Amino acid sequence: MAELYLICEGPAGGLDNRVLDRMVAQRFARNILIQPACGDASLRSVAEHYLERSRLRLPDGSWGAPSDRVFTVKDHNYRTRRVADASWETSSVHLIWRRHEIENYLLDPRVIAQAFQNLRSLMRRWPPGLPDSASDVDLLMQQLARPMTENFVGRVTYYRLVDHKRTLADTRFLYPDRRNPLRPVRYPGRQAWLDYLHRECARLRADCQEISTSDEFSDAYIDRVYDANLATTESQDFWATGRYVEDMGGHELLSALLEHLSQSGIPISQSDLETELLQALDQIYTPGFYPVDDFAQLADRLA
Repeated sequence: MAELYLICEGPAGGLDNRVLDRMVAQRFARNILIQPACGDASLRSVAEHYLERSRLRLPDGSWGAPSDRVFTVKDHNYRTRRVADASWETSSVHLIWRRHEIENYLLDPRVIAQAFQNLRSLMRRWPPGLPDSASDVDLLMQQLARPMTENFVGRVTYYRLVDHKRTLADTRFLYPDRRNPLRPVRYPGRQAWLDYLHRECARLRADCQEISTSDEFSDAYIDRVYDANLATTESQDFWATGRYVEDMGGHELLSALLEHLSQSGIPISQSDLETELLQALDQIYTPGFYPVDDFAQLADRLA
């Protein structure tokens, strides 16, 4: 029987796995097998592993197409929104969250406000300074996020430069594989190896020369890119529309919230806070909860 797999980031039993199980598999009654791949670099290899397992040998001795269906979903991180949107607008099985990472979905002010309400009912004394409403939680989260702004912009700028470098050249020193001229010779000899290595080094020198003469890697250009990104975060729209919750690092925002709770007199572990936030989201979520609801769209894709 064909299986439906969803490969996600994080370890077994990690937050990605738990959120996907609760908010997609259970919420939308999808019969899927969620498999963690740790980092995003492993997603495709893990997906290919499950596809290969479902191939059947045909009567002529060849291998048929996989019977299983395998999807991957990975963190947005510092990619552009356009790149993330594109992964959903096609028939691709390799999807990118539209928010920075899975934590960013749990840090919606409405979710935090509900989690606070749940925690308040379990505690004898609730610190008076913690907000009650989603709007007040939003103000608190903005306060916690603003010191991170310049670091966030630096990371965004870094990834924009990395992406630009990739469009200009591949600076990796490529190891021979089945696609290079050394195959199909079983044991390439001296001249075949020297020809290959000479070509690879010539390509690398040319790529490096192109990068060294590109204005896009000058100090002035880097300053302009950083300041343009910084101006975006300084706009009222970035904060008023909640984009900071979508785009900034979810790990960092969660850590800042955890530290604030500790300083307010609520000693809670990160794991317990994640559990409370996931429970709160499950309580108040309905399809369309987010302006762009990745959970509902993922469930549709997995139908």
